[in-house]
Amino acid sequence: MHLVLLLSQENPQPDLLLLLDCPAQLALERIVQRAKKGGKPLSRFENLSDLTLFRERYHMLTGIFPKTRVIDSSKPFCEVWNDIESVILEGVLNGRL
Repeated sequence: MHLVLLLSQENPQPDLLLLLDCPAQLALERIVQRAKKGGKPLSRFENLSDLTLFRERYHMLTGIFPKTRVIDSSKPFCEVWNDIESVILEGVLNGRL
């Protein structure tokens, strides 16, 4: 995480960073379902412990990149897409994007 912080200080900041977030358990359920459909094995990182850690680390980015918006991706796809569109439209209309 120190590298991310260092790079964020020396490089331009993004105008907007979208963090698509859902609980680790739900993410794992989706991964398992997708793997079963595709007949692919899970990777060594696709387990509840690692997914929980990854989620925590991604949330740390909100402290580094102030223009981060967290989108609840536990909702159905269409609702998530609508939330993304709303955030982008809000940024455009308010002159931030």
